[in-house]
Amino acid sequence: MDVAAARETEEETKSFYSREKIFARLGSSPKIRVGEFTTFFLEIDYVPAIVINNQESSQHGVSYFERGPYAWIPISVIREANGKRQPGRLSIPKKYLPPDAHTDWLFEPFVTSLTAAKKAGILPWDP
Repeated sequence: MDVAAARETEEETKSFYSREKIFARLGSSPKIRVGEFTTFFLEIDYVPAIVINNQESSQHGVSYFERGPYAWIPISVIREANGKRQPGRLSIPKKYLPPDAHTDWLFEPFVTSLTAAKKAGILPWDP
């Protein structure tokens, strides 16, 4: 599972974060499994989203080009949006999203995992 998470992080960030570096840190990171999804919570160095968006991947597989554009969304904004959520998708204010964002909502299994992690007390920060 840790290997898959490291690989996915590398692919989704166009190799910006290498699977080796992510994998080395995953063993001690908090994680939670909800349904078929496992979410890892790992603190990484902040890099402006534009840098990741413009990353030229050294890999050629199609999976390295399937995502984007990227955005960093403060956990406080996610918490506030979750508190106001109506049934359906959790929308993020557009000011936090890049102009070419494909959606303004968060992946529902992530929101569910984040909520479960907070209840379990395993988050490395207080959302």
